[in-house]
Amino acid sequence: MLEFAQRQAIVGVFFYGMKRISSGENKPTDDDVLEWMADTSMLGKRNEELFNRSAFAVEAFRKEGFRSCVLKGQGNALMYPDPLMRTPGDIDIWVEGEREEIYNYVKSFFPDTHDQYHEIHFPILKGIIMEVHYTPCFLNNLYLNKRLQKFFSEQADEQYRHFEQMPDGGQLCMPTNGFNRVFQMAHIMKHFFSGGIGYRHFIDYYYLLKRGFTEEERLQDLSVFKELRMMKFVNGVMWVLKNNLGLADEFLLVEPDSKIGSMIEQEIVVGGDFGHFDPRYRLPVRGKLISFGREIYRDLHFVKEFPSESLSRPVFLIWHQLRDIKKVRYSLQKKKGLSK
Repeated sequence: MLEFAQRQAIVGVFFYGMKRISSGENKPTDDDVLEWMADTSMLGKRNEELFNRSAFAVEAFRKEGFRSCVLKGQGNALMYPDPLMRTPGDIDIWVEGEREEIYNYVKSFFPDTHDQYHEIHFPILKGIIMEVHYTPCFLNNLYLNKRLQKFFSEQADEQYRHFEQMPDGGQLCMPTNGFNRVFQMAHIMKHFFSGGIGYRHFIDYYYLLKRGFTEEERLQDLSVFKELRMMKFVNGVMWVLKNNLGLADEFLLVEPDSKIGSMIEQEIVVGGDFGHFDPRYRLPVRGKLISFGREIYRDLHFVKEFPSESLSRPVFLIWHQLRDIKKVRYSLQKKKGLSK
């Protein structure tokens, strides 16, 4: 159980359940859970640190003239029964502003840092990985991605003004529930096709839906999902949430689909958190070309059920590589001009 929990990054969630076993033959002894207790204690301390650092990052960007909010991470932890039980990861912060403006700002601190289509690495907090997002996430299909980016743009102002209380009484700027229901579904879908996704992200979504929503809000969510052609995936996610995590029908967005849900479940169990433990796509050599081929090979398994995202993945990867080449050439030309 501990090995499974570690692979899925849900050690604290499992331990929270084990503490509820107060009597009977199944009650674990202290020796049984000694390693669990050590891991969970470390999770609590790490969460406390990340809550403080996340709030600090939002305030620091505000002082620099940028509005921002924390995506996923500690915002999701606030939805759990105990905010310290969630396995924390990086700090993902969505910063308001033009892409070039944010890029130049981060580069002014770390000239050698790297960026991707939706984020740039900002290693300014010691011992903590912080990713500054130009946009919360993306879809492989460039046409549908344009629609998703429009949704983010229309919703942005409200997200930068929404605060919730942290365990220490401070305030953390994080997205609203309505925004998160769309964004985090897109995030799960993105990672499902780009490498894999584990139970931690489904438990995040479980607690998000447990916060409740009106029928009008549900219909609004479905309208967005239909526009983004995500409905089949949403049906599958609902099956996992109901069948594996026990989410009550009143919190389901749509009717679950057992066929798609079972396929998603298989990927979760085999791959673990972000697919890091998936033995099917491991290769003895590494490199950009090898990584590209592995992702294409993986996506071929989903062509029948998800042709749009699967077939769009190679196009997106090639487009992204061409963008990087163009950016490098521009950088070299700029340096050459400055040297003259």
